[in-house]
Amino acid sequence: MMTTLKGRVFEAQRFVLKDKDGNIRAEWGVEDNNAAVLALMDKNGARRAELSVEADGPAALALKDQDGRPFASLALKGGQPSLLLYDRQGKVRAVLNVDEAPSLEFRSPTGALLKRFP
Repeated sequence: MMTTLKGRVFEAQRFVLKDKDGNIRAEWGVEDNNAAVLALMDKNGARRAELSVEADGPAALALKDQDGRPFASLALKGGQPSLLLYDRQGKVRAVLNVDEAPSLEFRSPTGALLKRFP
């Protein structure tokens, strides 16, 4: 059963949250690629966390360093969750896939597969 939300409606393509000093600390909107994104920034404006849903459905949560490089992401594509862990250069180093045949992969800095379980 679907619940209808009631109350005042505010419509926009982008919402911005600023701190007391006027720094943008969060954005919520639809990006050029039509993905809905909630981005949380540090006091310097660097995106440190992003929750996104692409127009065709896949969802992801990404955690980033101060330079915008990812260090962890959780994604759901095709109904299957994946956890990716990155090194300091933003290269994927470990991948955990959970589907009908779960797997754990370790990768070299160049992306070459080092070990896969099972």
